[in-house]
Amino acid sequence: MVTPKRLSIALTFLLLVLLLSACGTAYPETAADSDFAVTFPRVVIQIDEDGTPSVAGLTTETLKNLTLGNVDLTWLRMEPLLVKRFTDMDLQHIEAMYKDDGIFVFANGEAIPFINWSAESLGNTTALATELGGLDPTFASALTTILPFVQAIGMDVVVQFPVEEDASAVAMRALSDIPEAPAETPAPGGVQLTVEVVYDENGTPSVPGAGFILQSLMGVDLSQLALPPALIARLGDAGVCALTISTQGDGLYLFVNDKALPRITWSQDQLTTGADILSELYFPNPNDPIRQVISTVLPVLNQADIALVLRFPNCE
Repeated sequence: MVTPKRLSIALTFLLLVLLLSACGTAYPETAADSDFAVTFPRVVIQIDEDGTPSVAGLTTETLKNLTLGNVDLTWLRMEPLLVKRFTDMDLQHIEAMYKDDGIFVFANGEAIPFINWSAESLGNTTALATELGGLDPTFASALTTILPFVQAIGMDVVVQFPVEEDASAVAMRALSDIPEAPAETPAPGGVQLTVEVVYDENGTPSVPGAGFILQSLMGVDLSQLALPPALIARLGDAGVCALTISTQGDGLYLFVNDKALPRITWSQDQLTTGADILSELYFPNPNDPIRQVISTVLPVLNQADIALVLRFPNCE
């Protein structure tokens, strides 16, 4: 359920963007091709060695006082150890760009896999969250009404970290370099390998025709995929018959009852960059076997053509 705290954070962010419009860097074009489109200037949040954030030279405490508490960004404070980890791996800045078709993420100006959506997939997500009880029906109705306007708003936030004295500065992404996501969303299916996991009313999974092979020959413990019976019942009440997770050449696709949800989109370069950052951040030892697996597997996900289908009971 969307809590007042989460709504407060979202509104606080919007207030911050409006406040800093005069000192930000503007985009040369709008965020959406529509009659109504607003693109806010890029906002840069600087994190010092102690993890204390500041915006346009103003600390979060100063911003809070200037706005009489309406813009409180003290929750952006980071642990000094994490900041040091970013500095040690020369991660100088992370950028999140929100536009009409997704949230694009850049690390040191290089794109990594991002979240991509359409009006249809956003609507499907809202409907699913409402049916599962995650959204208040009144809020969901209002969200459906304002969704077209939300997609016409562009925001861009960069978080900068301290840089070692002997390190060369890495330029941010050029404002003129506006990424575009693939527009087409293929239907589920058409993949070379499909694995189906079927659940009963108790949440016990089975893999028809392959359960014995998976458990006896490959050592896969299907019990780890078990779901609580209460969740199975909620899915049934919401009319959720199947969840499909499909990896294809340009991303990870999600479908509920063949209805598309927002997806994760990637390219070969984005997968490679993401794998390098993820492996170095969590596994700094170059000889760590998990790091080697990540560095090997993630960059070739765009070559995978696999679908995992979770089927739930009480559906024809």
